[in-house]
Amino acid sequence: MRLLCVRDIIITVIIGLVVSSPLFAFRFQSSDEIYLSGDIQEDLMLAAGTVNFDGNLYGDLLAASRTLSFDGMIDGNLNAVGQRIAVNGEICRSLRAFAQSVNISSRVEGDVVAFASEVTLGSDAGIG
Repeated sequence: MRLLCVRDIIITVIIGLVVSSPLFAFRFQSSDEIYLSGDIQEDLMLAAGTVNFDGNLYGDLLAASRTLSFDGMIDGNLNAVGQRIAVNGEICRSLRAFAQSVNISSRVEGDVVAFASEVTLGSDAGIG
């Protein structure tokens, strides 16, 4: 199985932008590693090798990364593509994940759509 190349990630991000709801206020950030914390009051679009988010997001998160770790709260949707996605914080709407492995160990209020080789639900996980 080949790893995601940069072209695949960019195409996925563009498709995600086209099919997602309109963004009124957003922040785009790209780097090898992104570490965010605190309260953020806008939609986020992140592209990195590693994304760690530990805070409260009042908007949607669109992330393309090899590894995504989310701790905190999203008052919106989480749309993510990558190799490993770990959801350790509450999502107030839906989770859409395209990854090799998805680990959910917290509450997702809406739907979960996961295209993955491995999906793990922790003991504290709840969907819907």
